[in-house]
Amino acid sequence: MTPLETEIVVFTSITCQGLKGPSLWHVRGLGRVLGARGSDEETPKMRRIKDIIRGVKLAIASAVEFLGPEMVQRSRLDGGPDGLQGWPNVGDVSRDLGGWGDDES
Repeated sequence: MTPLETEIVVFTSITCQGLKGPSLWHVRGLGRVLGARGSDEETPKMRRIKDIIRGVKLAIASAVEFLGPEMVQRSRLDGGPDGLQGWPNVGDVSRDLGGWGDDES
């Protein structure tokens, strides 16, 4: 498997388990595999990377919803019991992790 395929499989597996913190690190990892670096600047490249990550998350959510309400609850797609345990978003990378990492690709 390529690094991109590996990261998508890992991100999907961890996200479907409802593990928000580890999922966030894999949102960042997926972005880095796609070329994201540094802060959350709004360049065409970063917009494209974020759109791809959003698309992957949407595909995962669609599969979870297809499996039914029990899987939605177990994966915390619904936000969990307190509504604060949902899946991470691309904006969380800068807010919670300080960006995409500063090293060169």
